[in-house]
Amino acid sequence: MQIPDEIVTVLAGALGGAVYATSGYFDNPKDAQGLRPAFDAGKFLPTLVLGVLIGGVGAALGISYDQAAGLLATFGLPAIVAKVFKAAMTRVGG
Repeated sequence: MQIPDEIVTVLAGALGGAVYATSGYFDNPKDAQGLRPAFDAGKFLPTLVLGVLIGGVGAALGISYDQAAGLLATFGLPAIVAKVFKAAMTRVGG
């Protein structure tokens, strides 16, 4: 069974978006002791979801990651994702 090229392209874009979003954690500056801030799943998960969505949309539309990010920001997607995760974390008790 062969996966259609369009699906592979979107999945590759989504994976690239996830890697790009994850790399942001490693860009955090170190403190005076040379340590990075503690990992915060509450910030990481929405960022990861946005990265996947942006990469997938960019690949599907044949546009760059930055263009896809701008397009989705126009529709307020980052704020929507943040609110959904904040509500979910509140319900879970985080």
